Amino acid sequence: MRTGILLVILWLQASFCLSQISSLAGSRLKFEDLPEGLSQNSVNCIVQDKKGFIWLGTQDGLNRFDGYGFKVYKHDPLVEGSLGSSSLWALFEDSRGNLWAGAERGGLNLYDQANDRFTQFDYEIKEDTYLSNSVVYDILEVESGILWLATSNGLVLFDVSSTTFSPPPGPVNLRQTVIWVLYQDRNNNLWIGTDGSGLWKHDLTTKEFIHYREEPNNTRSITHNSIRSVFQDRKGRLWIGTEGGGLNQFHQDGKYFTAIRYDPKNPNSLTDDDVWAILDDDHNNLIIGTDGGGLNILTNQEKMIHILPDDVNPKSINDNVIRDLYRDKQGNLWIGMFRGGANMVYNYRDKFSLYNKSTGMGLSHNSVISIAESNDGGLWIGTDGGGLNYLDSSQNTFDRNKPAINSQSSPEDDVILSILEDSNGDLWLGTYGGGLNYHKNAGKKTTRFIRSHDNSNSLSNNSVWVIYEDSNQDIWLGTNGGLNLYNKANGAFIRFQDEDYDSKLRNDNSIRAIFEDSRQNLWLGVMGGVKRIQLKTGILTSYAFADYDSGILSNYLVTSIYEDSQGALWLGTYGGGLVRFDEEKGPIRNYNTKDGLPNNVVYGILEDDTNNLWLSTNDGVSKFNTENFSFKNYNRDDGLQSSQFNLGAYYKDKSGRMWFGGINGLNVFYPDSILDSE
Repeated sequence: MRTGILLVILWLQASFCLSQISSLAGSRLKFEDLPEGLSQNSVNCIVQDKKGFIWLGTQDGLNRFDGYGFKVYKHDPLVEGSLGSSSLWALFEDSRGNLWAGAERGGLNLYDQANDRFTQFDYEIKEDTYLSNSVVYDILEVESGILWLATSNGLVLFDVSSTTFSPPPGPVNLRQTVIWVLYQDRNNNLWIGTDGSGLWKHDLTTKEFIHYREEPNNTRSITHNSIRSVFQDRKGRLWIGTEGGGLNQFHQDGKYFTAIRYDPKNPNSLTDDDVWAILDDDHNNLIIGTDGGGLNILTNQEKMIHILPDDVNPKSINDNVIRDLYRDKQGNLWIGMFRGGANMVYNYRDKFSLYNKSTGMGLSHNSVISIAESNDGGLWIGTDGGGLNYLDSSQNTFDRNKPAINSQSSPEDDVILSILEDSNGDLWLGTYGGGLNYHKNAGKKTTRFIRSHDNSNSLSNNSVWVIYEDSNQDIWLGTNGGLNLYNKANGAFIRFQDEDYDSKLRNDNSIRAIFEDSRQNLWLGVMGGVKRIQLKTGILTSYAFADYDSGILSNYLVTSIYEDSQGALWLGTYGGGLVRFDEEKGPIRNYNTKDGLPNNVVYGILEDDTNNLWLSTNDGVSKFNTENFSFKNYNRDDGLQSSQFNLGAYYKDKSGRMWFGGINGLNVFYPDSILDSE
């Protein structure tokens, strides 16, 4: 190593905050098949118990899924403790952790976990006719220890402690009609959906019953008297799925209904008017399961996405007849179907949200190569051929009028390699071949800097890969022609090129990373090593990987530099993986594909609040645990824009969200929301 003296001056720290992003496209959902072993392919009901097991009720057996395989329970008249019937319609776990199963002609069944058997409660055991020869379609615990049962012979109450049945309160005809569904909303109302007798609302506080029926001459009435599903979403809206009348929303303030129905001429309509299941997600999208029209998703932008089986796509949904929808404790979406068994959409809560052209959000080009925060809370996004984009944080939309600088850009200017909005609110754009564009007050006054062969104080190269403001508020530029320091006093550039650097390093002029650590050292990423500038003293130190006997690295380009919360320095390289670097010892350890890294090209490094490093690579995003040195890798199946990410396109905002840009758009996520299935 050799040291030299360099005069220096400097600043940096940028952060931005955008409102939460919600992007959902049916074509991006991956529907996973369960392993072999499901007892029958008509799945009517799904629930997860307190231990994490998933239970699936079919027309021929109850299946307990442990993530690997199934244990099947069926009715056997010769075996004491078997199910009352092998055909299941309802599953429910009560407040005490008891698992209940509603069977067809088999009454109410309680799972005895200690003995792995069932206790059946019906007229054959209890001298009581309330469940005589009936089907239990739904189970709900309205108050502790009291189960309400929706049956083919009306509404029934069951006292868990005394194991006795009793008639419900309210109108007599609720004891004499088929009840399909029971639902308790957040306003302490019980909703009772019948087969042909309309919808009942029972106020559990006042004990009042109100009856809603279809009225042919009233456009504000419910559209059908057969009710298959009831659901209250996160916004408090109450949705009712009917058998033949589509999806109804009940407006509780005005006491009226509006409907969304099947209309072949309207792309935002339902695909079928029979709605058997309703659910929502973390982004206020409504998931609708139909009896013949597959899944429909009503997005929070009031757009309808239709999801049907696709023979060409092996990850499409299995069947277009949906019987049940369920979200487990880890956010996975489970779909029970009439002929298709069950599908799972892994971590449906949108692990990695996406911005690109196909999401309809207005991004000008799918390849994102630079990201920076705007001082007003927005996000500047540089693309590879589409110029500059501005993401408005308040509207979650792209503002094409904000970056007015694009209107006078050349083709070279449309490739935005680097972006900085500095501490004064001035915008700097580094381009590929078009030089440096400086926009006073983010665009009101524009100056263009390009290389001049006759001027040694001009920009040293017209490809500007990185722009950095240090702690002294000085602007540094990494180019294909070395390091440049902008002189604010006279608008000139101080060049630091080959002759100032260690001759042992090849291609020192190609700088891809600049980073200031907590000790006011400025680090430069070059081919085959790094350089350190001590900002207080101006001393330059060159670290060449070839100088070390460790054999860890040889001639890899350093693409990113990061100091973690423990003070450790990490380097991302093009081909050499992730490197742990020591200021005195140099590269002390590298991690590559042999250690679990998905790819040895590491473009970006960010750290979450639990000291994990998140890495963008040429094969997805990887989470690196710095305590046990293990990797958890994510790919397109998890919602990533593609497997390939881009150099320079990574950022963590002050709310903790991480942004990674790649060849097919921009991913954003909260690290603590990326939950892995155990």
